[in-house]
Amino acid sequence: ARSSASVLRKGLALYDRGEPPPPRFNDRMLPAVSAGGFTFTYRAPGRHSVPSGKGARRIPLSQEKLQAEVIHEATPSLETTAYMEARVTYGRQTPLLAGATNIFVDGTFQSQGKLDTTGPGGLAEFALGADEDIRLERRVLQKTETTGLISKDDETVYRQIIEVGNFKRRPVTIEVTDQYPKSRNSEVKIDNVKYSAPPRVDGKNDGIVRWRVTLKPGEVRKLELSYRVTRPANWQLYQR
Repeated sequence: ARSSASVLRKGLALYDRGEPPPPRFNDRMLPAVSAGGFTFTYRAPGRHSVPSGKGARRIPLSQEKLQAEVIHEATPSLETTAYMEARVTYGRQTPLLAGATNIFVDGTFQSQGKLDTTGPGGLAEFALGADEDIRLERRVLQKTETTGLISKDDETVYRQIIEVGNFKRRPVTIEVTDQYPKSRNSEVKIDNVKYSAPPRVDGKNDGIVRWRVTLKPGEVRKLELSYRVTRPANWQLYQR
């Protein structure tokens, strides 16, 4: 065991701060903000009377039926729960307006949410809640050894293993997200990144890795990410 006096603690400095966020209006529901930069006019079908002094009246503007893709998402490093999401590619010419949503699945009320203004060709996303029939487990294994004769380095190989199981009676598609660290310190090297299966997003820029897999009913799939961290001996790395 090493004494605490011989350990040098160094910040791993995983990410750059980047550019500051652009200025925003305080109220995102103001008409100029919710319009999302689009210019458009909605015309209500027919004629409607709005009585004076008797509160607001809702007037339907349109009703549309759109094809949705239902997908599961999970980030097991944060939470071993999979969440369902419906994604709609909006193909109409008039934008969808921002506002509150009531979400029903098979005629049963599921949840409430918010919709951002979505223009033609845009992607609208609707959260459908957690799915307990999708089960995940994540384990991290590591092995460290010291290399070099004069200038010694510590090398640690990390293996992040994720198991995802589909216990539904139908196939499901799930996007699983994990990550490995990125360092701005020239004396800390992260390399030898390997995957058990090719991911959709490979993490070269920011360390984010994302797989998209389709599981049959009852199928359990194993996903693995491994990488090597090399730093001077007795350096103890931590994330700020």
